Amino acid sequence: MENESKFCRKCPANTLGPWLLVAAFFSQPSLATQPGQFVDVTATSGVYFLNSSSQAIFTTQGFLNATDADINLVPRMVARAEVSTFWDDAGVAAGDYDGDGLPDLFALGGSGGTARLFRNNGDGKFTNKAAIAGVAISGEMRAGAMFADYDGDGDLDLFVGGLLGVMPKLYRNNGPDGLGETTFTDVFSSVFASYSTALSPNNYVGTMADYDGDGDLDVFFAHSMSPFGPAAIANPGDSTQHLWRNDGATFIDVSIPAEITAIYDGLPSGSLSKDQTFSPNFVDINEDGRPDLLIASDAGGSRVLRNDGDGTFSDLTVKAQFERQGTNQVVAGMGSAVGDFDNDGHFDWFVSQIRTALDGNRLYKGKGDATFTDVVQEAVTFGSIGMESGHWGWGACAADLDNDRNLDIVHVNGRYWDGNPFNPPSGLFSNTPAVAFISNGNGTFTNRAAEIGLDDRGEGLGISCVDYDRDGDVDIAISNFRGSFKLFRNTLSTSAGFVTVTLTGVGKNPHAIGARVILRSTNPADTGPTQLMRQMSIDGNYVSSNLTEAHFGIGTWQGPFEVEVRWPDGQTSLLGAIARNTFVNLAEVQDTAYKNGFE
Repeated sequence: MENESKFCRKCPANTLGPWLLVAAFFSQPSLATQPGQFVDVTATSGVYFLNSSSQAIFTTQGFLNATDADINLVPRMVARAEVSTFWDDAGVAAGDYDGDGLPDLFALGGSGGTARLFRNNGDGKFTNKAAIAGVAISGEMRAGAMFADYDGDGDLDLFVGGLLGVMPKLYRNNGPDGLGETTFTDVFSSVFASYSTALSPNNYVGTMADYDGDGDLDVFFAHSMSPFGPAAIANPGDSTQHLWRNDGATFIDVSIPAEITAIYDGLPSGSLSKDQTFSPNFVDINEDGRPDLLIASDAGGSRVLRNDGDGTFSDLTVKAQFERQGTNQVVAGMGSAVGDFDNDGHFDWFVSQIRTALDGNRLYKGKGDATFTDVVQEAVTFGSIGMESGHWGWGACAADLDNDRNLDIVHVNGRYWDGNPFNPPSGLFSNTPAVAFISNGNGTFTNRAAEIGLDDRGEGLGISCVDYDRDGDVDIAISNFRGSFKLFRNTLSTSAGFVTVTLTGVGKNPHAIGARVILRSTNPADTGPTQLMRQMSIDGNYVSSNLTEAHFGIGTWQGPFEVEVRWPDGQTSLLGAIARNTFVNLAEVQDTAYKNGFE
């Protein structure tokens, strides 16, 4: 049985309060048949279905020849937006929507298909509950999915994006009905009453965190293409509708007062669009306790935005870091994965992109002061596909796939259609596999996707990292466009251990989104990095999101371990005596003497 662990916050380092209650439950992963191998369990787990798109629209002028003047003649981008969205109609999200302790999966079926809500049965199999739950979306242009507790009532709600003027959905979790089945109700139009599909016709969902420190979760929406061609907004005074503040009952568009709109409307002209904010992530990059924004965006729109603590954000983007090497031409950011890849205590940022070493993937090393260094060239290993050359990259996630204490990176690829003007003779974007950049522990990575069974060749868009079978290693779910949804089970051997942490926060943030979790071994014989760090996040992976938990691969470390939690409200806690191969839930205790909010 899983019990909550309540423990002292603000205790001195390495000191536990005398009233500390420690409770954890243990599990031993099953022995692997092929150590480190991923096995396609799509059919046997019951999650097989096909994503189907009914729209693939090309204008008479075509994608490359459409001009800004042409686009501005129509209320929505009949040229670029419709060409764009025909490959975006997908998405996957992981989360325990029914509160039984087992991760479930929601996957979009495309405009020609039907969405699935796969309830985890706990025996390696899933049951589709979409119709019963009221989320069986069918025949609609939608992209992006995210589980998040927007109302702070303790259960997970579900956001789903909308394309070409289709209103997004926010499915409020109603809890179990009389038959014990969890149901949902779409409340988007009432909760986001001022949302305008005229201003934001293409919504890819995005990311959530408490950016203003008032205790509840706010949302940053991702978009595809501003509807106004070379301008982020059509008229002075319009909003880009990116940032929405949670006021307890509804969400208020604060993009203008937060200065987000001004940042995007002030970007230089000349790109396809200023607002292709594909994959945003809230993460504290200057370590001041406030969530900042890292936004992977197409057409040179990727941004680094600092939370100034007064309700506004400042643009700290270094322009040269988002250009093709040695040129002034912009690169095309798609997917995003944030993590401490070098175990130095600072968050780094991987951005999946397109094509070759000239303008392909990027790995930015964070310095803890809101600045980054592009280290993608140093991360390449001889004899493998370099990290910078990831085909046509989309969704990405960071996870320790082999439990060796080093975060790895997986991203999916694909952009196929007859006559694709971007397809080179080499076939770089045709039948392209997913890639798995496995860390070598020395700052370099090797693509081992084919070796470990993750080189899926579907037209991959979304990806979710989730230990669905609770055996202590991370499995992979892939949302393919115009193809089969895929689930890959990690059969890692038990020689590499793990500690997995979930949190229960106080107030309107019960999943402690934004908390920083640090794991240390207290065994002097355990050598290697001094600590491992994760963040409790609602990720923006590109039309997809991961399970919200802190999974630590510990390799050969024997422990025992201690976990330090830096809660979103600024308080800290320390818990020791954690055993190897443990799932543990830690609950924050309200300290009324401590002032909430950012100061």
